[in-house]
Amino acid sequence: MFYNSKKLIDEKVLQQYYFEKFMLADAIERKTLLPKKFSSYSATNIIKGLNPEITVGKKTKGGEHICDFVLYPMPGKGLTNLNIEIKWDIKDFEKQDDRFEHYNGKISNGFAVAIKDEKHCPLTIDNGKIHVVYLDATEFKKWFTIKAFSIVSQALANKLNTKPSRLSGEKFWVVAVVNDSLEHYTSHGRKKDIWAFRDNNNPKNIMNILDGDYVVFLALDHCNPARAIYPYATKQNTKFEKA
Repeated sequence: MFYNSKKLIDEKVLQQYYFEKFMLADAIERKTLLPKKFSSYSATNIIKGLNPEITVGKKTKGGEHICDFVLYPMPGKGLTNLNIEIKWDIKDFEKQDDRFEHYNGKISNGFAVAIKDEKHCPLTIDNGKIHVVYLDATEFKKWFTIKAFSIVSQALANKLNTKPSRLSGEKFWVVAVVNDSLEHYTSHGRKKDIWAFRDNNNPKNIMNILDGDYVVFLALDHCNPARAIYPYATKQNTKFEKA
């Protein structure tokens, strides 16, 4: 079929793919999404956040630079922030030498991410100072096939000011509130209509919550760990102990 646009899928979709893979991965899988030089950032308790569209640097020869992502480590770990640039083709990044200083250590450190190209696939750029991570094109296609409805729904919601939706309709989420989380929930969260996790919690469950879903909070005396989301919080063979 002929499509009358060379840019049918925006680069933002590839950025979302990397974000989801990185944030939902365990430490072993996350290592494949990082250069070996930065493998120490793979542990979940090391990551504070992977934030998009962050302006870094000062007005140097290349000016301020907006990174696709900045990876923030937890404080006190002795690690610096990492700038991440996502490209379809690594050749596009190679042409943008004015931003190299934000990745090669001159101003700050980071790396580039691109779809793997067997014909042109350097591991480093700028005399070996900028490392590159490659994504598998087939895996990206599979992910897009699964996520297409949600992606289009989100795009329409942004343009038409409507609520995003999923094929299966709204979901119901049950959150257990016990011990330490109970005091926080009653004193802060419920009063201010705010619900949050610590920075080092894996967001694989809450990332799937959409506007229009129902979240039910239950005060229980048998849930350990606290704030567990049933049934996705832990492995199937996990036994919940009395708190």
